[in-house]
Amino acid sequence: MTFQERSKDFIGIEVNQLEGKGVTMVTQTKYWVMAAERFRDHLKPPFRVRTPLPENVDLEKKPSEKEIEEAKHLPYRQLLGCIAYPSCHTKLEIRYAVSCLSRFMQGWGRYQWNLALECLKYCICHRHFGLVWLRHADRHGPNVPYGYADSSFRAPKSQGGRITMVNGAAVSASSQKHTTVDTSTTSAELTEAFLCSNDSVGFRNLLTELGFVVESPTVLYQDNKPVIQIVEGNRSMSSTTRHLDMRLWKLKERVENNEIRLVYSPTHEMLADIATKARGPKQFEYLRDLMTGYALLRQVHPEIGPVQIGLEAEKSRACFVLPEA
Repeated sequence: MTFQERSKDFIGIEVNQLEGKGVTMVTQTKYWVMAAERFRDHLKPPFRVRTPLPENVDLEKKPSEKEIEEAKHLPYRQLLGCIAYPSCHTKLEIRYAVSCLSRFMQGWGRYQWNLALECLKYCICHRHFGLVWLRHADRHGPNVPYGYADSSFRAPKSQGGRITMVNGAAVSASSQKHTTVDTSTTSAELTEAFLCSNDSVGFRNLLTELGFVVESPTVLYQDNKPVIQIVEGNRSMSSTTRHLDMRLWKLKERVENNEIRLVYSPTHEMLADIATKARGPKQFEYLRDLMTGYALLRQVHPEIGPVQIGLEAEKSRACFVLPEA
């Protein structure tokens, strides 16, 4: 072990700090280049992909026994493992894709394999994109956590997404199916709001241990007004939400103790929406840039060129070509 004054690389994560401007970036550019090399026999460059999954893709489609048999030779598990690791560190915007594709680890067809390849292609094309944190630029204040919670109501179980932000970019993102059956959109949103409040309390405790005491309530953005009204006591629970008593009362308690404050966010500004469904290129890129800090970076430091921050805008959207073997 050696002591370094400034960390530049950690477990494959590249760290770039512009201390004079209070900017810290993390990327995994080299990782994705090696991933492209690893799966080069299955890739057909040049390619240009703008989203991890196509819009309105059918992710409930299950492969038949014949399709599973025909595709069992494909390294689906290895490919998902390759994609899943960065999704926990620098590629948080692909959490929804990883969550959905991981459901076929016991049996996959060509359809699921091709979707996983599309996700890999997206990551390769946008290998220069990571996370950017900015000191004293976040409107919530320095070192102040805040969260976004959203849920896509589905049968039999809803898909929930939640994101915790600090200093202008995400520090945690989750996209998972709920473990219980939701009976309405409001109950699904209440469930995810409660789970997001758990994350927020955890980050508040962590920051306190690090010496950054969070005195004000943590803002939790929610795009469902009935949820806010129920938690704040301005609306009674209906028959479809009475089964949520324990979660609801805990959320109410956190609001009363000034740990959490629910704030309404319009759906088009709901960052957690990126973790509940496959969006088209325009909306996906809009939410991604807000979540990863690049939108705030362009606003606060327009003088920072794309070369300096390691992001070539033209190259990141251009076709990727593998080098000759």
